[in-house]
Amino acid sequence: MLIPSTFHSRSPYIPTVPPPTVTSTKLHQAPPHAGFPFQSPAVPKQSLFLAGRLFPVISSASSTQKLSSALKAVTSAIHPGDLIILVALTLFSDRILSFIQNFVNQTIRKLRKVEPKEYKYSRLQKLSQPLTRLGLVTSFIYLVDVGQIFLKGLGLFPPKLQLSSLTAIICYSLWSCQLFCEFKRKIILQNFRGPKGQALLYDRIADFGLSVVLIFFLMETVALKFGVQLKSLFAFGGLSTVVVGLACQGPVTQLVNGLILTLSDKIRPGDEVRFGDAKATDSTAGIVISMDWFDLLLRGYDESMVRIPNSEIANKRIHNISRDVRSQVKTTFKIRYRDINLIEKLIENIKLQIKEDCEKVIVDGSRPFWVHWREFEADHVTVCVDVHFDIRPGTTAYYDMRMKVLQSIKVATAKTGVPFAMPARVSLPSDETNYLN
Repeated sequence: MLIPSTFHSRSPYIPTVPPPTVTSTKLHQAPPHAGFPFQSPAVPKQSLFLAGRLFPVISSASSTQKLSSALKAVTSAIHPGDLIILVALTLFSDRILSFIQNFVNQTIRKLRKVEPKEYKYSRLQKLSQPLTRLGLVTSFIYLVDVGQIFLKGLGLFPPKLQLSSLTAIICYSLWSCQLFCEFKRKIILQNFRGPKGQALLYDRIADFGLSVVLIFFLMETVALKFGVQLKSLFAFGGLSTVVVGLACQGPVTQLVNGLILTLSDKIRPGDEVRFGDAKATDSTAGIVISMDWFDLLLRGYDESMVRIPNSEIANKRIHNISRDVRSQVKTTFKIRYRDINLIEKLIENIKLQIKEDCEKVIVDGSRPFWVHWREFEADHVTVCVDVHFDIRPGTTAYYDMRMKVLQSIKVATAKTGVPFAMPARVSLPSDETNYLN
């Protein structure tokens, strides 16, 4: 049957129905956690640091097979000769150098028949401390190498991390810098002809410059080993700059006070000093051992070591006892009233005896040379002896001279026939109340 053209599918009189569009079910698929509040979406493991990784790593590392392989790697890497060298450097450097020096001394005595220097005065003895430090540094690096081998055997060490070489560079750089600083300090102090305070200041400045160079060298080394750029190390914001400035306020104050103290040349290493008033409870006295950047090391008279911050020293009175060239001996004794007529003769005998026994007593009038009556007491007369000497106070010679002064007073009183007055005591009966009534 023929269909008229008016009923054709493309005829305008018959509406065409569009075919149904097929949509992807994935676009309208609900997420797995929709409607379930206790179910979280899946997170890829690559974005996590510890979650889901801690227990597997520990369990795999603690396996017997890995432990045995790690121990085998360590034992195969360690050589007995290495341990012998480390022990010799660390513990027996001084004894080995002493043995070498004694052998050389015996050879010199046989060949030249002269007496060589002892080990404690020789140049080999000066190498003992640097070699011991070298042994300690090398032992530490060796332990780092062993730890790295062990962790690699367990599979816990990052393969790209160059920890061993980085540790060796840092440790040997610090050792070399310290050795160079000691050598430089010795050269400056021996060859500088100006005030010693200026020499110490130049030494500090050289130490500061060397420290800056070492810090930048180590930072460059870290940047090369770990790929850290120096720009990120110095990129501080405003708040962090304020925090760092406040944190460095105390150390900078200590540093400036130390430089001022060194430049002023008030004290030096080896001086006997007293900080504060001698009668104050917080005064400190002793021998200056070293003057560091931030504090001062003082050895007290009781052999105790005390570190005093430079800021405290700047606010205290400083008495450098080592720079005193003259000293005083002052003492008093008592004479009875019945011997008062002999006191004038006693005073003259004391003066003559002190001049005879004490050769460094000052009698030219520039310092007091006094032997006088001072007080009339209830049962005695007080005589005071005040003399001065060209001897530094606090030394053995000073105390020897002080003893001579006391002996001279004793000899003079014996020559004059005037004994010392003994302390008087008044004894009362046990029942003082009835006795007085």
